[in-house]
Amino acid sequence: MTNPFDDENGEFIVLVNDEGQYSLWPTFRDVPDGWSTVGPRGARALCLEYIESNWRDMRPRSLVEQMEADAARLSSEPALSQTETDPEPPQPHLVDRLATPSPVTVTVRPAATAAGLQKCIERGYVHIRFTDTRGGTELGVAVDRDRSDLASGDFSLGKGTIRIVGTLTLDLVPAVCIAEVELSTLQGIGTLTRQ
Repeated sequence: MTNPFDDENGEFIVLVNDEGQYSLWPTFRDVPDGWSTVGPRGARALCLEYIESNWRDMRPRSLVEQMEADAARLSSEPALSQTETDPEPPQPHLVDRLATPSPVTVTVRPAATAAGLQKCIERGYVHIRFTDTRGGTELGVAVDRDRSDLASGDFSLGKGTIRIVGTLTLDLVPAVCIAEVELSTLQGIGTLTRQ
């Protein structure tokens, strides 16, 4: 069975609804609710030509009215001041924010002990948490044993202060972390610098 809307030899009418939308309609079918007849009655091509020349805006009438009302409302509102439209200035990179000495804690798992820290250093990797940042910023640092000073502390007794120097990449920025850590508490002061 062929589609009656594609019948080149059929007789058609043009319909329009309350939203200003047009439709081609075969004459042998009843006009649906909400639609009325406009324009010519005749060949499919004639009715399509009428629709193309009269249906210039495909948007439903209610959408057009709403958009016009929105535009009128926006044009009557006061313009935003420059300070309201300016974006916030960009924050400095985290490496730069942590360039001033800040409180740090060395995170050692499973037990936070000097002996546990010594094992981490022997493996070449420690976690240093900058505690003054929002939520705390924990960084994985590759220990540079040549630049670190580990001889000032006694890991077996958990006494003394050591200096850990290590490298990391933070958001594509190579950095150096320097932390002075008290072995009894695994806390101290640390900084970051760009490498």
